[in-house]
This record gives sequence, structure tokens and C-alpha cells, in this order.
Amino acid sequence: MWQERIKGELSEDKVRLLDKYRLVPKQINNRVYWVRQFANKPDHPYLTHRAMMKCHIIELVFSFYDLCVAKMTYFKKHLHLYNPCKISYRSGMLVSCDVWDMEFLMQRKTGIIIDLRNLAAISDIAVFREMCSWLEQQEEWCQPYRDSWSNWAGLGFKRQKQVHTRRHINYVHRPNHGGIQCAHF
Repeated sequence: MWQERIKGELSEDKVRLLDKYRLVPKQINNRVYWVRQFANKPDHPYLTHRAMMKCHIIELVFSFYDLCVAKMTYFKKHLHLYNPCKISYRSGMLVSCDVWDMEFLMQRKTGIIIDLRNLAAISDIAVFREMCSWLEQQEEWCQPYRDSWSNWAGLGFKRQKQVHTRRHINYVHRPNHGGIQCAHF
């Protein structure tokens, strides 16, 4: 079948991403799209097969979270400084995962957690640039986080609380600085 053939052209990570979001190929106007089919709603096309083949896996994940190109570019360039992670539904704890399955990014050196949903809420480029500068400052100032990733993930931390005021404020978990702190950006 042609659907299996085009799925076979993709890397293993991309196939897992398609399976996670239950996307199937569908021909629309002589182009192949990856769509999500619903029983009671029209099909929702996410991206073309060409884009699926050419884009980096982090760009695809960020597109599912509706993140802009500036965020994709920044985190693609700095991905080596972050660990992808997600919440385990069984334990409620943060666990390490592959990039295709991530919900959060953890800055390796500082332990700062970035929720991709909160990242999507930042619509002002100036606020995003402030956040990037703040993250880079934290990386420079911070002493390396002493515990291994597996020890840190076992702490069982809850999702961050986000408060909107005049400035974007996030409460972030910083394990080597005594717990929750307020970060203004």
C-alpha cells in the first residue's frame, strides 16, 4: 500500500512522532499530507510529506506545539544544552525521553525546566529574546548540577505554575538553588 511505502521513507523518530499523534497520509490536491482523522470532525492536516522528510525532528515537535520559527531555530541550535523530558503518567515524575516524545526541555547545567506549552504562550519576540538571554546568563552563572539526570528525575516535581502580569513570569524549578524561584522575562 502506498501509505506504508511513504512511511518507510522516514526515520524511526519521525515514524514514532506520527504514531504518537496518530497521523495518516492522505492525498489532498495532488499533495500528500499527514492528517489526523476524527470520527465526528473533518480531517486535520498537520504537514506535507515533503516537510516531514526535510525538517529536523525538533522542528516537527515544535510545529505540533505551534511554536514560531525563532523558537525552533534557537532551541535547534542549543539542543545540546538541554535534555528532552516528559511527565510519566504512572509516577507523575519528570523522566528523560527522546526528542520526538518531549513535553519539556531541561537545561542540563542548571536544571531549569521549560514547558513547551508555556513556551508557545510567549508571542512577543522581545519577551522571547529576554528569556533566551536569561537562560544563557543562568548557564554562565550556575555551577554544574551535581546529581545525575536519573537522580533529579526521581524527585517527582509537579508542573510549573504560570502567572501572567505585565511581564511574563514563570516559576521554574532550580534544584541546585534551593527549589522554586521566580524568573522574570
